[in-house]
Amino acid sequence: MVGKVAMLVLVGALMAASLLVVRQQRLHAVREMAEAAERAARFDRTLWRVRVEIARRITPEGVHQMAADMGPLLPIPTPWSDPVLALAEVSGTPQTQHDTPPPAQPVRHAAPTPAPAPDSGDRIRRDRLADSGSQRR
Repeated sequence: MVGKVAMLVLVGALMAASLLVVRQQRLHAVREMAEAAERAARFDRTLWRVRVEIARRITPEGVHQMAADMGPLLPIPTPWSDPVLALAEVSGTPQTQHDTPPPAQPVRHAAPTPAPAPDSGDRIRRDRLADSGSQRR
């Protein structure tokens, strides 16, 4: 009888220890998720600071000057902007270099435009999303 009680106490102690381990792992995972969310928020703040700085430094006159310095710009050929590529895609024939004449001069593509700075509407939308996420919990 004493052996059975000792075994029950031992099994109970092992179960309690395993529950403590699972609880500790859960707390560790929650802490890591919170740290990751904080890092993401920090990166977002840095990204917006850089975007604001770019927007401050770039003026329409500066963009026109950069474009003039680069010479003539051509769009990047895509099937929806180039009729030859669109016909090749529709007909299923692959486009080769021999289908179109080579360009007379090196092609320079325009740089993508920077994203606009956030406005108060973005902040309101983020706040509403955050509020709706907290209500679900």
